[in-house]
Amino acid sequence: MSRTTPLLRMASAVSITMIVVLVAWSGSTARASVPRHAGSGPAAAGLSPAPADPFAAADKKYKGQTIVYYGGSVGTDHTADVALSARFTKDTGIKISIHEQPSDSTAANAELQRVFSSGSSSIDVSRIDVIWPGIFGQYLLDLKKPLSALIPLEYASIIKNDTVGGHLVGMPYQGDFGMLYYRKDLLKKYGYSAPPTTWTQLTAMAKKIQAGEQKSNKSFSGFVFQGNSYEGLTCNALEWIASYGGGTIIDSKGNVTLDNPKAKAALKLAQSWVGTISPKGVTTYAETDTANAFTAGNAAFARNWPYMTAPTLIGTSKVAGKWAVSPLPHGPGGKSSATTGGWQIAVSKFTKHAGASEAWARYYASKPVQVWRAVNSAIVPTMPSVGSVASVKKAMPFLTTVGNNTARVVRPSTVLKTKYNQGSTYFFQGVNQILNGQSVDSYVSSISSELKNLHP
Repeated sequence: MSRTTPLLRMASAVSITMIVVLVAWSGSTARASVPRHAGSGPAAAGLSPAPADPFAAADKKYKGQTIVYYGGSVGTDHTADVALSARFTKDTGIKISIHEQPSDSTAANAELQRVFSSGSSSIDVSRIDVIWPGIFGQYLLDLKKPLSALIPLEYASIIKNDTVGGHLVGMPYQGDFGMLYYRKDLLKKYGYSAPPTTWTQLTAMAKKIQAGEQKSNKSFSGFVFQGNSYEGLTCNALEWIASYGGGTIIDSKGNVTLDNPKAKAALKLAQSWVGTISPKGVTTYAETDTANAFTAGNAAFARNWPYMTAPTLIGTSKVAGKWAVSPLPHGPGGKSSATTGGWQIAVSKFTKHAGASEAWARYYASKPVQVWRAVNSAIVPTMPSVGSVASVKKAMPFLTTVGNNTARVVRPSTVLKTKYNQGSTYFFQGVNQILNGQSVDSYVSSISSELKNLHP
């Protein structure tokens, strides 16, 4: 397949999509452009009161300043941000204007690229993906000194990931890993005593359960996941391939390893799900679509991040009390693998309110807030001590039952550095085409060629 066919045509389509997103940001009626101030927007229903700012005495010196925070929009992200910002404003007098990032992290990345590269001060503080420090580090303030009180509490490996050129450009506040959600009531109904441990078992179980449930619910699917052409698909596909023993696309030395029999076998199986145990529309699903399908009672199995276990999400849904989680399945001779995810909070070096912005970042990533977020929003903490808190252990038993029984697969962001986003785009576009029925062999070869040209 030449470099002038499907992948480049797809890249053009994505570019158009990104342009639409960027234009939408500047439009007064676009959802992403409307700031939601602390205390506005949807009420944080079901959330306990946000914790006090442990650094309030020092932070009050910035009273009266307003900063713009580019926050989350998936799951309870925004409602949690509203509650936290309201408490922070009450304690410090610093006002927070919240803008929601698109749920598609690829689009959020594109917006941050535009804002930072232009030197704009329109965003003071932003959440950034665990794979973005190398991409945006040059545009971010060093948090090593202003957030020094938090550093000893964090996993050293994450602090290392967030350090670029000796500068701590992000402070971790959320960990992540993929999990398998399943309907324990339906497993029992159809004669299964345990969730699947292999992808072959999942395929068979999903097929049987779907056939039975569709007799009364035509919208029911066996398995849903993030199949849209965006970063979430990179995470899903990495899990499939790694769990088959097919490697990590690009190894630590920069060698492209994707084109191998085990990786192809994993992708061929995933391709077979679409239109059989998964709806054809799964190739447009992101996290929220997956969550909606599962919590509405329209899926037997789902791959998603831990946030979906939040009491205010799944606990109030149609499947409340009927679900459980387990490690993701694996391929023949492989082992359960989950892509490492996570988010950090970062301060733009173009901000005109550095002190107030750093104060918000310090509160946002603090231990009391991590405990609160873990209990209320099922957000995986990045501080070891938080995982030992009784209320967190009760709220998130999967930290042990799933987290400790799943191998982690890491995206090659430290290898590709500033070219990671381009490389991931080649990968998820190609995999999306495979899910839509294109040749696995041909597209694996094409993706591999693109990655080799990107990183010789």
